[in-house]
This record gives sequence, C-alpha cells and structure tokens, in this order.
Amino acid sequence: MHNKLYCRVFQKVLKFAAVFMTWREPTLLAGGDGATKLAEILARLRLKKALVVTDKTIAGLEITRQLLADLNNGTTEYALFDETVPNPTVENIEKALAAYKAGGCDALIAFGGGSSIDCAKGVAARLANPKKTLPQMRGLLKVGKRKTPLFAVPTSAGSGSEATVAAVITDGAIKIVCNNKKAYHEY
Repeated sequence: MHNKLYCRVFQKVLKFAAVFMTWREPTLLAGGDGATKLAEILARLRLKKALVVTDKTIAGLEITRQLLADLNNGTTEYALFDETVPNPTVENIEKALAAYKAGGCDALIAFGGGSSIDCAKGVAARLANPKKTLPQMRGLLKVGKRKTPLFAVPTSAGSGSEATVAAVITDGAIKIVCNNKKAYHEY
C-alpha cells in the first residue's frame, strides 16, 4: 500500500515538473531521400565518422546499403556495428562502445528497431559518463549530460524507442531503464 502511494505521488510530482523542463522535438526526415538528408546534416555539423548501430538482419537489407551509400556520398565516414541483439545487454552495449572508440567515431546512427536504438542510447550514455557503468545510471535523470550526437532511424513501427529519452537494457535477469532528457542528442 505504501509503495503504491509513493509511486502515485512520484508520478504526480514528475508530471508537474515536466511542464518546466525543456524538451527537444526530434527532426523528422521523411520520404525516400531521408538518408540523403541525414548525410547532409552530418556534414553540416562537421561530424567526421559515425558508428551505424544495427543488427545482422537489417545490415543485410537493401535499405542499409542505401544508407551507407548515401553516407559514402557525403563527407562523413562510417563504421558498422551489426551485432546488436534483441533486448540489448550491458555486454552488447560495451562491445558497441568499443567499436565506437576503435573506429574514432564522433556520432551514432541507430538504424533498425527498438533494440538497435536502445543499444545506441546505451553507448551515448556511457560516452557521456565514462566512469559510470550502465547499472549505475539506472533510473530517472542519472545520465546527466549529453556528449554524442545520436541519430535514430527506425525501420519498424514497433517499440517507439526512437521517440523516447529512455533506453531499456538487459542486465542478467533484470532490465535497466536509463532515462534522461539530456543524454540523447537525437535528430
């Protein structure tokens, strides 16, 4: 009973406080030339190399080849991380983080469904707080700062992960939710 009351009060306080927070509405790049527009934005922001975070299935499709071709036509190089697993794990995100660092990247492109987007958000959170583990950033407003541009390109109409400031990450038998409006610089 006390826990339920606590949760309801917390929700009401958060709803009230959200009115005073600034929220950035993502830019929608719709249509057949969305990937070209994305390459133009990367160039305009002077980003040199992006890590494209996806999974094996999406990586093998024509839409991925088109995105990579459009990136090749721009001024931004890319590295491909196609090892995202369903319900990304802490280990999976750490592997993507290592690929980001090894590739000398300065931006993230999450390309795929909710798992790829959550994986990229986890990498962005770790880049913003390199001394914290993902379990240490579990909860609301724990990430604290924004560092890396993140471009979410959903290829499905499922989870809606691209429209939220939260990332759901699997840590053993539990799910970690990292939620912070400043952590993810989405376009």
